[in-house]
Amino acid sequence: MFHILTLWSLTVGVGSSAGGQVLAEADWPMWRRDEMNRASVRLVTADGERPRRWSFDLAGRVHAFEPGMTVWSSPAVAAFDGRAWVAAGCYDHRVYLWDAVSGELRFRYTTGGGVYGTPVMRTRGGRTLLYAASSDRTVYALDGIDGTRVFSTEVEPYRPTVGGARLSAPALGRAGEREAVFVGHWVYDKSLGANRQRGGLSAIDAESGARLWRADFLDNRVSHPVYFELDGSGYLCVGSEDGNLRVLRADTGEVVWHHRESEIIQGSCALWLRTERPLVFAGSHFGKLRALDARTGEEVWSMKTGYWIAATPMVIDEPGVERVVVGSYDGKMYALDARTGAVHWSHACGGPVHASAAWLKDGPRATALVTALDHRLYGLWMDQGTERFSVFIGAPLWDGVSLGESTWSSPVTVAINGRWMVYHGGYNGEFLGLPIAEAMMFEGGRPWSNARFWLTMVLVLVGVGGAAWLLDRRRVKAA
Repeated sequence: MFHILTLWSLTVGVGSSAGGQVLAEADWPMWRRDEMNRASVRLVTADGERPRRWSFDLAGRVHAFEPGMTVWSSPAVAAFDGRAWVAAGCYDHRVYLWDAVSGELRFRYTTGGGVYGTPVMRTRGGRTLLYAASSDRTVYALDGIDGTRVFSTEVEPYRPTVGGARLSAPALGRAGEREAVFVGHWVYDKSLGANRQRGGLSAIDAESGARLWRADFLDNRVSHPVYFELDGSGYLCVGSEDGNLRVLRADTGEVVWHHRESEIIQGSCALWLRTERPLVFAGSHFGKLRALDARTGEEVWSMKTGYWIAATPMVIDEPGVERVVVGSYDGKMYALDARTGAVHWSHACGGPVHASAAWLKDGPRATALVTALDHRLYGLWMDQGTERFSVFIGAPLWDGVSLGESTWSSPVTVAINGRWMVYHGGYNGEFLGLPIAEAMMFEGGRPWSNARFWLTMVLVLVGVGGAAWLLDRRRVKAA
């Protein structure tokens, strides 16, 4: 017998908002769940079972690292079939779905390429579909109960090439009268006979997989699209490594406006719609976070950080608190006034901040959760930016690679029957479900560094140099 499951919409969760998308109970429709990118939700099940700490470790050989590759996608959490579930894509070509309480694996589905974008989920008429975009250039719709394929749609034709493809996380919304799945795609071919790159955005019917429209951009990778509704119409905001931030009509794919940066845009945008002048927030590798008018693209304000911004901003809109939060490769997290861009606080982490923040409110004070390239998960008090906790979450699978070549997974926060959890897929190969209460007292080991690599290299060089010197001395004496 299925338990009755209810999703509560709170100020920290996602519900109906003025000018914003209205979400169904069990949905996780975009990579950070809503257009404000709070990546947070509260769930209550009839049995009252509370989640516990669990982890899932990849078995088998480690794939060779490629620039831009991630181990796990950012997770998505949804409620259906009487339970709460967490999904993620993986570089082993699979989509995974686990019980969010126990960590028990429900299914895994193998695609033809790495799944680097967050899967999204929706329930209609008692049926749940999970949508995942694979770098085999295909969008898959899977049944949420048993993982069987409902349909698959190629957004780019597959050809054996000296190159590859990257697809963004899908986004669910409406294209006119139809529910649609929107996905960004980029293909590249390094062969002498066909040397080319191409990027764009496609819309497909969420029920049948039929192609609705396609918008071609320039020749660079496309970020995760964000669907939003404004003035009675649906729109998509999408960035690209060609330096353009574009807003398109969701029903036709027509570009409404675009903003050009001098450097690549790697992260997604965030939208603040519950204000008299709706704003779009976006950063770039130029290091500036900009607030743009959502209707026209006109710049309202900008704030320069010390280095790249690859993360997606998060917007907080509570009584008396209007903030936009973003991390930078200068190693700091920033909280800014959403209206003016004035810095409310900044916090120095132990490494470049690549991740997008998640929102958590488990008491009178809210917390922002984020991961950085010092291999730690940080919980920062939202009012002051001081550190509430930090947890070591594991060293990378590979030694000697530039972690800045990829935008790694970002955490999400979920309250299940009153217990707050953080879910995160690390670049150490482990997918983790961790109660926040444990995070405040659990330290998973000493922070990792590559000191062993450098020490080993020095010892090898000294040994080789010493052997060469001894051999040279023997040769001189023999002469």
